[in-house]
Amino acid sequence: LNIRSLNEASASVRLLNDRLVLTGGVTDRRAAITDFDVLGNEVARDFEASYLIKKDGSLLLRGSNRLGNRNSLTITNQEYVSAIGLVYRRDFDNLGEFLNQLIGKERREERLRQSMSNAKEESEKNKKKP
Repeated sequence: LNIRSLNEASASVRLLNDRLVLTGGVTDRRAAITDFDVLGNEVARDFEASYLIKKDGSLLLRGSNRLGNRNSLTITNQEYVSAIGLVYRRDFDNLGEFLNQLIGKERREERLRQSMSNAKEESEKNKKKP
């Protein structure tokens, strides 16, 4: 539970061995809040769900329903924006390591190893067929 102020709070719940994370929040969007009028009718709700497809967190599925003007580069007339996405994450120690993986010798070698592995599996399957 995270209470940022009298008009903004959020909470997160982790399920399925921390692979599913549900996060929700509420914000009172009125311009002025007094001590006697804490709960208002202009409450905005945010929701996000993330599921780790791979246990190491490198591949996850994420969906959300958020306010349209929150962290947005474009101005929209929509009050809420719903989104779903697939996120792949990989860490690199430096820019050179990233570029080598992307276009360098390591990438070519990895592709070659993968194609050799696939060819070996195919030949083993063909040997087993009568």
